[in-house]
Amino acid sequence: MRGRCEDDFKRVFGDHQNPPYGEALQRHYANGPPLDWRDRFVSAYATMHPWEDWAETFALYLDITSVLDTASNMSLIGAVDFDNLSGMVGQYRRLGLVLNELNREMGLIDVVPEVLHAAVVEKLGFVHRLVRAQAEGRQAA
Repeated sequence: MRGRCEDDFKRVFGDHQNPPYGEALQRHYANGPPLDWRDRFVSAYATMHPWEDWAETFALYLDITSVLDTASNMSLIGAVDFDNLSGMVGQYRRLGLVLNELNREMGLIDVVPEVLHAAVVEKLGFVHRLVRAQAEGRQAA
């Protein structure tokens, strides 16, 4: 992304150069995440630095696509339009709700613990645009 989507990355995830990674790491372990982290981040660890926010968001994106693909192939849900992030997020939310309720009935932890607030969906949108552009052999806009 360096030199290509860096300004967009900074707008969505924050400035990865300020503070430096080591400083951000020390601050995170000294102070922990902000109290409202669930409204803006995939995980508490994602609050540590923009690179970790990117990594955690990208990991969630991979989880979403693989879970939806498997659920569709197992006929648990209908076809998935992997070009449409909004549709993917909607299907993942609905499937997650059902899976979480089933697990709770069994006394197990949630399968889908993430809450996909608007800020997280915006970050997923950035990842989605990059992935789709790469799949189509073009640079992301």
